[in-house]
Amino acid sequence: MHSIEVFSTNLVSMNAAMELKQLLRSVDNDFNIHFDLEDCDRIMRIKGANVPNEKIIELAATVDVCCKVLPD
Repeated sequence: MHSIEVFSTNLVSMNAAMELKQLLRSVDNDFNIHFDLEDCDRIMRIKGANVPNEKIIELAATVDVCCKVLPD
């Protein structure tokens, strides 16, 4: 079963988003990752079988991206 996690981010460009996407795929290449940088929260959505929120947040921080899980 897949879940969808939604994060707010401080991403400012699609280039930075693509860099983060590549990094997150190292956790699970099957993640389906989408960004909505026009949203006020600069949304990142990750769909996957097991989305480890803490790991996502830690990896994002390594490339100076701050993100947090948005509540349902």
